[in-house]
Amino acid sequence: MGSDLSPLSILNFAYVIFVLLISLSVHESAHAFIAEKRGDNTGRMLGRITLNPLKHLDPIGSVVVPVFLFLFNLPVFGWAKPVPVNPRNFRQYRLDNALVSAAGPVSNLMLALVSTVAMAGYLIVVGRERFWAELGQEYTPPALMILFASINLLLAAFNAIPVFPLDGSHILEAVLPKGAASRAYDKIKPFSFLILLFLMMTPILGTILHFVLNILLMAFVFFPLTLVASIAGQ
Repeated sequence: MGSDLSPLSILNFAYVIFVLLISLSVHESAHAFIAEKRGDNTGRMLGRITLNPLKHLDPIGSVVVPVFLFLFNLPVFGWAKPVPVNPRNFRQYRLDNALVSAAGPVSNLMLALVSTVAMAGYLIVVGRERFWAELGQEYTPPALMILFASINLLLAAFNAIPVFPLDGSHILEAVLPKGAASRAYDKIKPFSFLILLFLMMTPILGTILHFVLNILLMAFVFFPLTLVASIAGQ
């Protein structure tokens, strides 16, 4: 599969990387911020409560993988360095671990909502017809904002998958009743990397994420925009 190195393709890649850096920085900062609120200041001491992308960059996940995907004309994706957390500092281990883990995906949902608010304002200013027309074009304000929202919703959906070490696994651990279910999950954890690799190498993960992304886009973007257009009489 050949790469597309046209100026527009490079510009689009640069924008996606820009959005990823912002989104991942907010995601990791949210983990560190909530961890501090729940008693663990490890992230604060390491300077991870910051929107400075350099503090969160992972050489492989933030640089090598996105460039590799771009060069092979594949959907660009990436990840940042996980924020170190010391659960022994938590007041209530199960609850606090779940809250800290959920903070990342929730922060991405909030960023998507910020994009939706910006789109709603733009819709009111330019009118419904022009807004929807521009949304179907490339590099227009609505198209760029919907891409911003989509990337964040995708990050939230991916990180919510209950497979270790993704955030969803810690949330699941917190809600599983102590006993057989919890012990069964602990036995599966050593195989988490293989499970995640299998999901990524087959159409299963893409199908799941595409389905969830469409639901999230409707809930966090298109339904609110339709409501705004209706209320504003556009």
